[in-house]
Amino acid sequence: MDNFLLALGRLVPFILFFTTLYLIIRIAIENADIDLHKRNNGIHLSWDRHPVSSLMRRQGKRNHERRNYERALFWYELALKLEPKNPLILIYKGCTLIQTKKLDEAEALFNRVLELDPINYWANVNLGYVMIERHEFAKAVEFAKKAIKLERKLPGAFIMRFDAYFTAHDYVMALYDLEYLMRKQPKELNYYLFRASIYFHLYQPDAALEDVNSVMQILPNKAEMLNQRAMIYAQMGDYEAALADSNQAVSLDGSKSQYYDTRAAIQFSSGNYAEALKDYQQAKNCGSKHISSEIGLALVAYKTQRIEDSREAWSRVRVLAKDDRQLAEIAEGLGDAIQEKFKYPKPLYETIVEVEKSVVTSS
Repeated sequence: MDNFLLALGRLVPFILFFTTLYLIIRIAIENADIDLHKRNNGIHLSWDRHPVSSLMRRQGKRNHERRNYERALFWYELALKLEPKNPLILIYKGCTLIQTKKLDEAEALFNRVLELDPINYWANVNLGYVMIERHEFAKAVEFAKKAIKLERKLPGAFIMRFDAYFTAHDYVMALYDLEYLMRKQPKELNYYLFRASIYFHLYQPDAALEDVNSVMQILPNKAEMLNQRAMIYAQMGDYEAALADSNQAVSLDGSKSQYYDTRAAIQFSSGNYAEALKDYQQAKNCGSKHISSEIGLALVAYKTQRIEDSREAWSRVRVLAKDDRQLAEIAEGLGDAIQEKFKYPKPLYETIVEVEKSVVTSS
């Protein structure tokens, strides 16, 4: 017994030392957290004060990243029962609600964060994403401006504003924001692919090709980039190079309907209507609900003199176009709207014009 008490007595100083050290570190972290929060205008969201809610938040984030959004919401709800005013959890939950298209709920959460912290950077950024989903692009840009006034060093608001401009087809302004981001993060490869997409939509295929090739030197044999380059070659009228890239994209990943749609457009532009028809049908077999597949089927039917089939397919295009806000908002004529969205090679666009004049007007 005496030996036990003696040993315990020797441990007491160590226990007191480490306990005191823990408390000092904890107080220092909390003070630093408060200082950072003040100095960075609300950018540094408060750390979780409750260890259990922190664990729940991480579980929610993990499920969000796996696209298991309902499960993510379950964990965020549990975390908020412990910390209902934690802005970090509120914002994470709001981001997941955007993914599930529950925009009103997401907006309410972000506004709740602003009630708790009127100068919160990320609440403004994510309110912008809500507006993008609603196609209220001017409002999204205003939220980006508010966030940028709070903090210019973070890229989040610039990325969101770029997204708003790009989705609104304001490619000049989108390019302005993107090039600002590229100056700040010149090693971010995705920016070069985004810029290539902008150049593609601005009908500058040479510049688009240069950006894609620069990335492919670092990341070769990626199906997504091969598909993007195939579309650029098609815009340039180099259908042989376009088909070579498109074939390789399909061989690398035969599960993506958009890759078949791209190859079909190239085959159509080359006059290979039978092969184009096979690819459009394969895109539908992959579960494609994209309007582009129905457009292609209508055009192939028209070119192969199956006018009634073309008329039926174009009727389905009209139905799908009503649910596509971009097509409804781009232009009055459906043909022009389709071309503005997809930037098809010239032979496809010319056929769309023919179909609208003959098939549609005679129906």
